[in-house]
Amino acid sequence: MGSNNSTRRVSFEADENDNVTVVKGIRAGEELPAITCLPAFRLEEERTKAQAQVQQEVQRMLEAERVAAQESIRQALLKERVTAEDDRLRAQFYAQQLEEREQELRKQDAFYKEQLAKLEERVDVYTLIDH
Repeated sequence: MGSNNSTRRVSFEADENDNVTVVKGIRAGEELPAITCLPAFRLEEERTKAQAQVQQEVQRMLEAERVAAQESIRQALLKERVTAEDDRLRAQFYAQQLEEREQELRKQDAFYKEQLAKLEERVDVYTLIDH
């Protein structure tokens, strides 16, 4: 209550005409005359209206938190997808490099076997000549 938007506990008492006669917990000031003239049913209406406003604010805050959480989840999923795609591409690259290396090793193996066969032929030729 008040122009400074602070919250205070206030209690009201009504007379036989449902007019507020006693206000406890609030300093007398500019707002007091407006409040003291309200009948009790109007006070209840104002309280209900204030509760509705609080409920709306809570709903707004919850919605904002829900939206923020969804955005956070969306960002995390996007990051995970990018990471997974990077990992897939990296694995594909390494698999290709491995295949190329294996092919090179097969070529070297064939070359060495060919060279070994030539050397064995020469050894056989020299062995035949010596006997």
